[in-house]
Amino acid sequence: MIRAVVPSSGAMRHPLRLVVIGLGVGLAGLMAVGYSFIFRGVATAPDATLGTVEVPGAGDVVAAASLADGTPVFVVNFDGTLRVLDARAPAGGAAVPVLVAWCDAIDAFETGTIAEGTDLVGTLGFEPDGTAFGLSESAGLTRYGLRREGDELVILASSTAAGGRIDGLPGCPINSERIMHRPEPGEVFDPSVAIESEPPGVIWLEGTLRAIGNQALLCDGIDAAPESCASGAIARGIDPATIAPEGTAGLFIGLVRDGGLVGLAHALVLSESEGS
Repeated sequence: MIRAVVPSSGAMRHPLRLVVIGLGVGLAGLMAVGYSFIFRGVATAPDATLGTVEVPGAGDVVAAASLADGTPVFVVNFDGTLRVLDARAPAGGAAVPVLVAWCDAIDAFETGTIAEGTDLVGTLGFEPDGTAFGLSESAGLTRYGLRREGDELVILASSTAAGGRIDGLPGCPINSERIMHRPEPGEVFDPSVAIESEPPGVIWLEGTLRAIGNQALLCDGIDAAPESCASGAIARGIDPATIAPEGTAGLFIGLVRDGGLVGLAHALVLSESEGS
């Protein structure tokens, strides 16, 4: 079993033994030395530096961290191989991706939903090296290029996508320790407020993603009805046809750009009621 580790600063314990870490808090020693332009869609040199983290300790370790601009990643030391994986699961077409969570019980990353009192119902799983497995062959998690400098790993803009294979997808028991990215208090924006204030970097948002007309909108509020979506923000790069009729509510990450949101991803986060 992999030893799942999060730094003591910024980590919190959920009643369901859920281990979480905010996007603003990385591994101990995370230093913002560059910016990732992956969310922005801006070309950058393959050897550009996106951030620096301390080399994980000996043994099999998984830790949640962030690049310098807040992009969520996982730092993995497995079988003596060091990797930094993007926390966003690949999404088909122009659908909104979701953030993966590490399940300690099955030594794998998973996407999916959590129902109260049940196991994590995954739709796609990923090995510690980012390889995808599930009911259909799919692209794996993005692996960032690395350069080791003493006790530090320099994360580079160069990246490759891990492969995939068809295999059984084990469920993650509800009481298993999980590592996922989650906001710290005060880090979450209403979409309309984010557009007005234009905070830098990747931010947390709360709202309901809906298809209204020919646009994808992240409406203010949870489960906002289409007719009540009076405020929110345009979610660029998402095909409205990929959004469920009832919408997708909850926490998201994204970047404010030119009066809209780009790089939107849905976060799998347990509500407090589910942990009671």
